[in-house]
Amino acid sequence: MENDVGVVGDGRAVVTWTSAMSTFMLKHMAALVESGARTSSGFKMMQYNGCARVLNEHFHQVLTGTQMSNHYMTIKKKFQKIKKIKDDCSGAL
Repeated sequence: MENDVGVVGDGRAVVTWTSAMSTFMLKHMAALVESGARTSSGFKMMQYNGCARVLNEHFHQVLTGTQMSNHYMTIKKKFQKIKKIKDDCSGAL
């Protein structure tokens, strides 16, 4: 698999997340929740770094815990929007 990390003009890495990578990350984070590693305030950077390490090994990528955290927040925001639309539509019927 090719490395899907590009670089923007100011030196920041831009990652193209595949659905397989997102699914792998979410399953890993769900396993952390099941094991009780998640605190009431959310995940710590230590958990994101661990997820990045496992994902890097599996997909041969070079991702960081910060990128994991940002992607998790992006997915969380999308899910919240979908949930709100679903809740709004269920009352309309």
